[in-house]
Amino acid sequence: MSLASGPARIDLITEPAGTGDGGEPRWQSYAEEVLDHWRLPHRTVSVGEVEPGAAALLLFPTPPRLSDADRDRVERVLRGGGSVVVVGGPGGLAELAGCRTAADRSTGVVVGAHSSLWPGSLQRLRAFGGVALSVSDAEVVARWGDGPIAIAVRRVGAGRIAVIGLDLWQTIVRIQQGWPVSRDGTPALDGSAPVDEGILKTDDGIALSYEEDRSLPAGRLPADTYEHVQPPRPVPVFDRPLADAWREILLRILVALSAERGHALPWLYYWPAGAPAVVHISNDSDGNRDADAAAILDVWDEGGIRGTFCYLYPGGLSPATVRRIRGEGHELALHHDALSGGDDRSWGRERLLLQADWLRRETGIDRIVSNKNHYLRWEGWDDFYLWCEEAGIEVDQSHGPTKQGNVGFPFGSCHLSFPLTGSTDGRRSSVLSLPLLTQDLALTTPAGTREVLLSGALEHHGVAHLLFHGVHIRTKPEVRRALRRTIRRGHELGLPFWTSEQLNDWERARRGVRLEATRTEGGWRVDVESEGELWGAALLLPAAGVNPGARIDVSPDHAAASVVDRHGLRHVEIAADLPAGTSTFDVTLA
Repeated sequence: MSLASGPARIDLITEPAGTGDGGEPRWQSYAEEVLDHWRLPHRTVSVGEVEPGAAALLLFPTPPRLSDADRDRVERVLRGGGSVVVVGGPGGLAELAGCRTAADRSTGVVVGAHSSLWPGSLQRLRAFGGVALSVSDAEVVARWGDGPIAIAVRRVGAGRIAVIGLDLWQTIVRIQQGWPVSRDGTPALDGSAPVDEGILKTDDGIALSYEEDRSLPAGRLPADTYEHVQPPRPVPVFDRPLADAWREILLRILVALSAERGHALPWLYYWPAGAPAVVHISNDSDGNRDADAAAILDVWDEGGIRGTFCYLYPGGLSPATVRRIRGEGHELALHHDALSGGDDRSWGRERLLLQADWLRRETGIDRIVSNKNHYLRWEGWDDFYLWCEEAGIEVDQSHGPTKQGNVGFPFGSCHLSFPLTGSTDGRRSSVLSLPLLTQDLALTTPAGTREVLLSGALEHHGVAHLLFHGVHIRTKPEVRRALRRTIRRGHELGLPFWTSEQLNDWERARRGVRLEATRTEGGWRVDVESEGELWGAALLLPAAGVNPGARIDVSPDHAAASVVDRHGLRHVEIAADLPAGTSTFDVTLA
């Protein structure tokens, strides 16, 4: 393999604006969000702006419609050693890709086909939209569950072209944001998730299947874990963040195709260097009793963590309790009530704005960063995010479970993301969505389920967001014990505990970092531009052949380099403080 010249980057090929079929959201615009979360270097261009050569990696977010000249340009990219990834079907690149569209797909599962591009730890993943492929001359990466090909890759000259038949963007968004909520959801057939109780909430819109996308937690669960809520039988949970898994498959394909020509696509790790994942503990102040607040604050203080205290309208906590929450470094957030009814506690934009203003007056805080809806109330699809934008709320925590049978990853993610809106231009909301995984371990789910949730967050390097209610911490010893053990377990695993405000500020700071990596004779030069300061950042360079014990030198010497595995891929990690402005790091394999 010859040494690549120039920095590695992705050319995201522009597509005509407009909605999807039937007025659906413009799914393909979510490609920007997926790349932005990794901070992968990319630019948005037309095919005519592409520069053929080994450095090119083209990503078509939808099946392309190409002129003869554009198709010839793409072929020159491939034969010159560049790479191409097409999502949703081959389109005008069918001949080059060695495959064609065989049939449309609406929903189904996809399974790996023993390819290095498909992680061995992943089994079947749910998908929404796209096509089945008929392959004449290509390697099969994955198949639809009933047999037809879903992902294929083919060598063309010195390059490779991968076709992802499923609609990857619709799949990720549909899992993460669910269906629009206008009526009760369909409950699980086993009776474990009775979401049809007459209250509209986020888990009425779950897009995953209760029958096919859940599993029973591994191992024996203690007999007393359901002291207050006895299930008729062991209850399965959504044990895998499937949307995150789809993101990682794309990352694996992009990294592998880029690496073939000696490039390393740099990306910015989600957390400070050395943190394998993060835990977030939130409290909902249902009842607004000082004794309940004191109970959970005492456990947080005992465990040495900070949490997010979601304060329920219309109030009732004493000024002393509010001072304690703020004085101990916890975050005061809104617990928006659209459940109780009445003029000021029903679903609607005006009620959210009223309650946000109330919390500012009640607490003296000008910036209310986070919100979680009482009982996870929800209607529509993107309306609430738009209202949060107007209210100045930067994070919403309302997508999660309310029943035993939808605990875990019902919205397929443990990562912060900017949701897609239904606007015709495919705009993302400026409000981050922070998924919720469970409520009150040992009450609504066995305490042992924590291992499933922490393991999922660890495997996918995300956030394990666990909710506890102060009233249960005060009145139910097993719930208090479950919180203490969760804090202890998180410390044992080396997981930092962050408030929602910390998560928000870190993620937004990350989004201001841009990376470029260029191969040198001895390693890499990494150029960084950061809009603000980001201390303890981890810059990742995919490096499949590097030995874990390899000696790596990095300059300037205030940075450090090591070998780490992220998403099952070997990387060289540069741990560095990033000041605002530009920085350059030279990495040498000794």
